[in-house]
Amino acid sequence: MGGGSMTAALEALVRHARRCAFYRELYAESPEVVRSLAELPRVEQGAYWSAYRAARERVLCGEHVDGLMLSSGGTTGAPKRTHVSQNEWTKIAVAGSEALLSAGLELGDRVGNLCTAGDLATSMLFIHASVLHARVPMLELPLGSALPPETLAERIHELSVHALVGTPSVLSRVLEAYARQRGAGPKSLRKLLFLGEMLAKDQADQMRAWVPGLAIASAGHSMVDIGLVGVADPSCALGEHRELSECVRLEIVDPETGAVIDEPGQPGELLVTSLVRRLQPMIRYQVGDQAMWVEPPGPGRKYQLLGRAPAFWSLSAGSYTFADVERVVAEAGVRTAALQLHVSREGDRERLVIKLVPARGQVESAELGARVVELLLARLRWIRRDIAAGLVAPVTVEWCVPGDLTLSARAGKTLLVVDTR
Repeated sequence: MGGGSMTAALEALVRHARRCAFYRELYAESPEVVRSLAELPRVEQGAYWSAYRAARERVLCGEHVDGLMLSSGGTTGAPKRTHVSQNEWTKIAVAGSEALLSAGLELGDRVGNLCTAGDLATSMLFIHASVLHARVPMLELPLGSALPPETLAERIHELSVHALVGTPSVLSRVLEAYARQRGAGPKSLRKLLFLGEMLAKDQADQMRAWVPGLAIASAGHSMVDIGLVGVADPSCALGEHRELSECVRLEIVDPETGAVIDEPGQPGELLVTSLVRRLQPMIRYQVGDQAMWVEPPGPGRKYQLLGRAPAFWSLSAGSYTFADVERVVAEAGVRTAALQLHVSREGDRERLVIKLVPARGQVESAELGARVVELLLARLRWIRRDIAAGLVAPVTVEWCVPGDLTLSARAGKTLLVVDTR
C-alpha cells in the first residue's frame, strides 16, 4: 500500500483532527471521506504557526495535562511549542530506542549524550528517553554541549565512553579537542551517532582519522515539530533513512504542483503525517526538507535527504525560514531589491552571509548591516547561542549588485538560499 493510501488508522486520525479549528477550516472544502492523503491540502508551516500564536487551542485537540511542551529554535517573537502527551512521548521514546539499536548501539554501551540542554533540549530529552526505553541495557552519560570542548574531552576520557550522540558540529569540536590534548582520539570510543543536522563526508573522514575504525551512523531523522520520522540501518549511506512506518506516513511531492512523487530518484518536498501525535495532530506537514525515494514502495521504504527546501535553511542545529530573515531586514529599515542567504562551512564552524541588493534610493552602510545582524541574533536566538559556543562564525552582511547573486542552473532564477556545506 502506498504511503499516502488511506488506512483505518489514517481515516481515524483525519476525523480526529477535524475536532480542532485549524484542521476544520483547512478541510472545509475537502470531502468527509478521502481515498488518499493527497486529496487533503498540505499544511504550510507559516499558516500553521500563525494559527498557533493566535490561539494555541486552534491546533490542539484537547487539554494538555501531561507529557512535555517542547520548544524549537525559531524566533523569540514567534515561538513554536510542540505539545506531546505522556502516552505520545512514550511511543516516540520506544521508537527512538529502536532507532539507536538499528544505528549500532548494543548491550552495555556507555553512551555520552552531547545534545543541548535547557530551553531547547528536545534532542537531549529524546536521546535520554530512548536510552532508558531500550530493550537492552545501556548506560547514558548526560554530558550536554554547554561545557568547553576540552572539558567534554576530559569527561569522555574519564568515563571511558563507548558511543557519542550529538550534532556533527559539537561532535567534531570535541573529538578535535581530545586529539589535540592526547595526540589521538579516545581509545574507548567505538561509535558516533549524529542528529540535528546533516553530516558531510569530509567531516566523517576527519572523525575517522582521529578515531580509526569509528562506526558513524545517524541517530534517526527527527524534528521537534513531529518527532522521529526515519531510522538508519547498516544499509543506509550518509543522508539515507528508512520510513518509520509504525509512526509516520511520508510523502514526497512536487513543490510547485503538489503532485505526489512515487518514483525513486525524483527529488521533491517532504511531507510528514504523524500517526502518534493526536493532541496536536500533524497531517501532510511541510517539514522544510527536500528528499527522494531510493527504493520502490513498501514498508520501511528508504529515502535520501537532499537538504532544506528553497524557503527553508538551517545553521548548526537550528532550522529557519527565508521569511525569518526578510522580516528582520525589513524591521531594520532596509529596503531591498533582492536578498540571498549563503550558508557554508569553514573548518569546524558554519557561516551565514546575508547578501543584500539595495532598492533604489536605499543607502548602504556598515551601520545598517550591523543593525540587521543585531536584530537577527535577537530574533533567532539559537544562532546567538551557537556563535557563543564556537559552532557558528559571526554573521556578516554584504551589500552587492544583482550580478553578485547566485542563479539556479536549471531555471535561471535567483536562489533564495545557497548552501555549499
